[in-house]
Parts: sequence; C-alpha cells; structure tokens
Amino acid sequence: MKKLSNIELFNGITGKVFALLYQNFPRKTEINPASFLEDFIDEEDYDGAFDFDEIVAATLTWLDKAGYIWLNEPECYGASYSATLSHKGLETLKLIPDSIEQKITIGDKIIEFSKGKFSEGMNQIVTMAISEGIKLIFKP
Repeated sequence: MKKLSNIELFNGITGKVFALLYQNFPRKTEINPASFLEDFIDEEDYDGAFDFDEIVAATLTWLDKAGYIWLNEPECYGASYSATLSHKGLETLKLIPDSIEQKITIGDKIIEFSKGKFSEGMNQIVTMAISEGIKLIFKP
C-alpha cells in the first residue's frame, strides 16, 4: 500500500468513523484508533505508525468541532473514544446527491467503501460528505 497523504488519512479515518456511527445511530459508539490501523498501514510498517493515534485523535476532534459528531474524549491516552453522529452528521449521511449514479445515501456508500482498506472511492465520497455538510449550514 502506498503511503497516504495527511488528507487521505483524514478522509479514510473519517469514512471509517462515519460508517461506524451511522450503522450504530443513535447509540453512543466506542471508537478504538488501533482498530483502524491495518486499513491504512501495512503490517510490516506498524513500527513507523507511532503517530497514527494522534492523527485519529485530531480527525475526531475536527469532526466534533465542525459539528459532524458529538465526541467524548478518553480519560487517558490510548483509550477508546465514545461518539455519536450529530444532527448535522446524520443529515449529511442521509443525503442522496445527484452526482451518485446509484440512488443511495452518502452514508450507505461510505459503509460500502469502509469494508476494506483505504480506497480512492472512500476518499471521494468523504470529500463529498464534508462538502454536503457545509452546504447544509448555508441552506435557507
């Protein structure tokens, strides 16, 4: 697997988080950063993945501050987070954009892409989700 850029990591982690929370909505769901590691970094490169937890934490914090999720921080470093989709996050994932050929929700498409390792499809659908979420803010 190629080394992913910071934006690709953000989009991939966001996709995994959105899929997990959408499938478990409205329940608070445990998010363990280590459970995502193998989807983004090859096993032989795990030793160099010391900053992966930090990237997951920063992604979760950004999603919380941007209003897509409601996040409970762990009590100690390395522990699991707890989160649920916010109203904005749920409405974003329920959208069916015109640009998606199959008429399925963004959330269902993200779930489909989340079942494997990082892909360009995940990158694109998460970019679309973030953009659609921003449009919701400015919708009259």
